[in-house]
Amino acid sequence: MTRFRRPVRRAAGAVACGLLLAAGASGCRDFISSQTATRSPNTSTSVTDPGPIYVSMQAGLAITYEGPIARTAALYMQHVAGIARQQQGFDFYNVSTSDIDGGWQTIFGQGGASDARTVQTIARAQNDSLFIGVGKVHEAMLVGTAADVFGDVPYRQAFNQSKYPNPVFDPQLQVYGDVQTQLDSAINIFLKAKVGGTNLGPTGALPRGTARNYEIIYAGRTSAQIVRTYTAVANTLKARFYMHTAEVSQKLYGSPTAAYDSVLKYAQLGIQSPSDDYLTFHASSPSGSNNVWAQFQGARGDLGPGAAIINLMTARIKAGLDTTDRLAYYFSDACGGDGTDPGDYGGYRPGANTALPGGQGAPNCAGGYSDFNAFYAPDLRNPVVTYTETQLLLAEASYQKAGGGAAGIAAAQTYLDNVRGNETYGATGAGITTFAPQKSVPATLDNIMQEKYIDLYGSVEVWNDYKRTCLPPLAAAPTSTTSTQPRNEIPGRLPYGQSEINANRSTPTVPANGRNANDPNACPSYTYPTAF
Repeated sequence: MTRFRRPVRRAAGAVACGLLLAAGASGCRDFISSQTATRSPNTSTSVTDPGPIYVSMQAGLAITYEGPIARTAALYMQHVAGIARQQQGFDFYNVSTSDIDGGWQTIFGQGGASDARTVQTIARAQNDSLFIGVGKVHEAMLVGTAADVFGDVPYRQAFNQSKYPNPVFDPQLQVYGDVQTQLDSAINIFLKAKVGGTNLGPTGALPRGTARNYEIIYAGRTSAQIVRTYTAVANTLKARFYMHTAEVSQKLYGSPTAAYDSVLKYAQLGIQSPSDDYLTFHASSPSGSNNVWAQFQGARGDLGPGAAIINLMTARIKAGLDTTDRLAYYFSDACGGDGTDPGDYGGYRPGANTALPGGQGAPNCAGGYSDFNAFYAPDLRNPVVTYTETQLLLAEASYQKAGGGAAGIAAAQTYLDNVRGNETYGATGAGITTFAPQKSVPATLDNIMQEKYIDLYGSVEVWNDYKRTCLPPLAAAPTSTTSTQPRNEIPGRLPYGQSEINANRSTPTVPANGRNANDPNACPSYTYPTAF
C-alpha cells in the first residue's frame, strides 16, 4: 500500500476518446490498454475464446461507473456541480432521454451486460465453468445497476434480439430477484468447479506452460485466486442489492427486517480487504486508458467540486471527527495554501448558483472555489465494489436490525470502526491509496451514512443510499442559477435512453411520481442553508 499522494492536475490527452465521452457516447473501444491483455478485443474475430470480449467488457465497465450515469448521480448527490453547458442544466435536473442514452448503452450494449452474456455463451461451449461464473458476476452487477437507476428494465428477454426484437421491461423488484439468482449461480459454480482441465477462466494455465492473461481488474491472480476473489465480490453484490430492497422488505419477504438479515448474511462473506476491491482499470499511458473523470474534464471542464461534500467534510474536520488528508486528496486548496486548513476549501452549489447560501466559494478567500484533485490523476482506479462498502453495509444493517438507538450503535460499531481504521480510496499505478486512520465515532445512522457519502465519492451507490435513508440531508437544486428556492425533491431515477425508446416499442413511460418500486417514499424537502 502507498500513502496518498496528491495527484498533479493534468488535462487528459485522450482527445478522440474524451470527446466521445463528453458527448455521452458509449464507444471508445480503444479505451483500455494493459500489459495483461495479450490479444486486442478490437480486432479479434475469435468465437471460441471468451477472453478478448472479456477484456473489452472490463474496459467498458469504466465508462458505466465513471461516465454519464455516474456523473449524473454525482450531480444529484452534490458530490460535483455543473458549472457550464450541459452539465449545468443536468444539475438542475434537466436530463433528457438523449442525454442519458450513452449510459443506457454502456450497460446493455457492447462492453456491457450483452458482452457478459456472450462471454458465458462462449465459455459454456468450451466447458469453462470458471469463465461462466465470472461472466455471471459481471452481468448481475451491470443489470442490478440498471435496475437501481432506471427501475423496470429488459432482462429475461434482453439478450436474444432475433427472438425478442422488443424485449419486455421486467418489473424492477423481479429484476433484483433475477440478479440474486444469477449471483447464486455464480457462487455455486465457484464452490463446485475444479481449477484446471477446461476450467481455465480468464487467467488459467494453458498447455505447454503458457497462461491466459485476460483479467485486467485483478491482473496477476491465479485461477484459484480469481475464484476466491469473485466469490467475495458476488457476496458483496448480493448484500448491496438486498439493501436496495430494504424499504420494501415487508412486501417482498414478509418481514420489515428480512432484507437486513440477507445483507448481514452475504456481506459477512463479501470482500474482506481493500486488496480485493473491485476497481475500474486505468493507466497513465496511453491517454485513451486514462480515468473517465479526467478525460471528461480534460475535454470539457464543465464540472466543479460540490459544496455539500466539501461543507460536510470541513464541518467534520472542525469538529475533530476527521483529518484533512482525504479532503486534500479529493480537492485543491482554493486559497493556494498547503491544504491543511479546512477553511480554505470551497465547492459550488448546484449549477454554480451564487444566489444560494455559500454560493460564493471558500470563506477564507472570497470568491474562491476548489478544483478537483484526485479526479485528474490519469491512472485513478475508481471504487466499484469494495471492502469499505461491505463493512458499511454491515454497519447499516446491524444498526437497523437492532432497532437503532443504543442497541443499534453497539451492533454497528465494529463495522464502522473497521472502515475508519482502514481508510482507502481506490488505487493508482502506485498501489492502493490509503489515509490516516480516523478515531472511533458512535455508529449512529448519521455517522454511518456520512462515512459512506465521503468514502464512496463519485459512486452511484451514494445516490442509492440517499434514496433509502435520506442521509445526509441535502436540499434539492433550484430551477435556475438565480433562484433561491429548492425543488421539492432530488430525482429518484433516470429516464430511459433514447435509443431504447426508438428501437423497442415495449419501452414504458416514466412513473408519474418519478420513483422506482424499491423506493416508494420521497425524502423530506429541505431549504438552504442545510446542514451541508
